[in-house]
Amino acid sequence: MDKKCNYYTISLSDTKSIIFLPNSIDYFIVQNNVLEILSKINSGVAFEELTDQYSISRNWFDKISARLAFQQNSLSWDEKRLSRLVINISNDCNMRCKYCFANHGTYNQSQRLMSDELLIETLNNFYTLFPQIDIIQLFGGEPFLNERAIEICCEYVNKHNYNTRTGVVTNGSLLTQNIIWLIKKYKINITVSIDIELFHDELRPFISDKPSYGLIKKNIQLMQSETNEPSLLEFTYTKVHDSKKITVISILKELKDNFGEIPVHIAPASGCEARYTLEDKSQISDSIHDIFKANRNGERYSLTFINSFLFSLKNRNGNKGFCTAGFATYSVSVNGDIFPCFHFIDNDAFKIANVYDKFDLLKKSILIAKEKYYHFDKSNILKCQNCDARKICRGCLGANFTDTNNAFVCSNSHCEFVKKSLHNILYEIGCTELAQY
Repeated sequence: MDKKCNYYTISLSDTKSIIFLPNSIDYFIVQNNVLEILSKINSGVAFEELTDQYSISRNWFDKISARLAFQQNSLSWDEKRLSRLVINISNDCNMRCKYCFANHGTYNQSQRLMSDELLIETLNNFYTLFPQIDIIQLFGGEPFLNERAIEICCEYVNKHNYNTRTGVVTNGSLLTQNIIWLIKKYKINITVSIDIELFHDELRPFISDKPSYGLIKKNIQLMQSETNEPSLLEFTYTKVHDSKKITVISILKELKDNFGEIPVHIAPASGCEARYTLEDKSQISDSIHDIFKANRNGERYSLTFINSFLFSLKNRNGNKGFCTAGFATYSVSVNGDIFPCFHFIDNDAFKIANVYDKFDLLKKSILIAKEKYYHFDKSNILKCQNCDARKICRGCLGANFTDTNNAFVCSNSHCEFVKKSLHNILYEIGCTELAQY
């Protein structure tokens, strides 16, 4: 990678390179013989000086100069819209995943289920504050331990005719006929957390270390036959997988063989014991080459972090923060406490309010949080200022806090992961475009 201040180049072949412009989230392919011209334009050399040495037109010079100078602004956010409301309806879980960041679903609190009354109060208050909520994500612990809450939430949204999708993140071990009926009736989007068969029973057992993989695989396949869900599989990549050289592409192949073409979200393990925490994420970023190659061969794999990068590059979609937590995303605990993200549920330092607060106080507390989180700009962080991925970088405030003890500062390993992922994706985009000529 050749850094050029306002842009950098990645060599694709002996004759061509791809240029990425961090300020505008723009990229294009050029002949290598124009790289020297680009460098001089970027350094401020005037058109008249360049024409003494190179055969270029004024129109071409002006277009390149404009692209190098363009600054992509971050997207604004509608203050009446919430992208995601996470409601923790169960502070309990029937599994004992070894790397669980939430103390097996309890968030270091007592084991309990959210009451009907609290759920209704949560929905009433948040829809008053935000007339548009894009998705309500029912979370835990294991949310299917509280089937009634799922039904109440779906009925509430349906009754009021809100334009809101409902999602559930589950371990997949509980699947009753009533749950199948709820998924079908309310078109609930299901995310199932799973591992590959080799490590599932070791890392994701039931209580007392009883195996869980066989039942979960059976339940997913039954759910698919009855409801066409799940729409997403979630996989936690740990130090165990990395140490055994389990590649991401092999994980995707096994999941596809068992469950078909379902998008997969791979998350590096964090906030858990050192023997599971993944510090070196290069196995995940290196998987980009394997996935692009497989897709070019017609195998079709979908990985959410790659899709996110591609979406940002296609739409030149910049962001000044790491995520939307605290202004467009909120999480409500089983006792009604409101946090910017479910990662903070057990941390009173991040508590914003409680849904039972007087409404004026609740509204004020939400507004204060929105000001704090929306106006955070990672360009004020020294190591972010000249980063190639500064406008396209996304992350997790919860993971930041776990790794650096500061929600607004990401770890060096995350920085390297994002930069390497961007580099690999741009390289593969360039190679794919060249192959089409």
